[in-house]
Amino acid sequence: MSMRYIILGASLMLLSACADSDLWKRNMEFYGAIAIEPSKEYGAHYRAKFTDVIDLGYNGDNRDDRIKLLNSYSENQCPVGYTIMHEETIKTGKWMSGDTSENYFIYIKCNMAR
Repeated sequence: MSMRYIILGASLMLLSACADSDLWKRNMEFYGAIAIEPSKEYGAHYRAKFTDVIDLGYNGDNRDDRIKLLNSYSENQCPVGYTIMHEETIKTGKWMSGDTSENYFIYIKCNMAR
């Protein structure tokens, strides 16, 4: 029976693998690959955290992919857009392949409506 759940889960992941689909983004949130929360740092409204996962159409190590994902995630928090205050990278260990595992943080300040 557990094999059925594995196949079902893999099928759902493949169906939702389109990077930028709502289901794919919810999966990224569920597994902790992305999180946006209020920032405690002066001058920034929000802190976005990205892990360096690789999925179809998305590479967490690629800054352009992180910014693209941030653009779609920040629409609710910053409807007029945002300005990146700064970014930081924290090394969290190594993958089995020997590559460095990292978390990326982007601090943003919401633009105000004119």
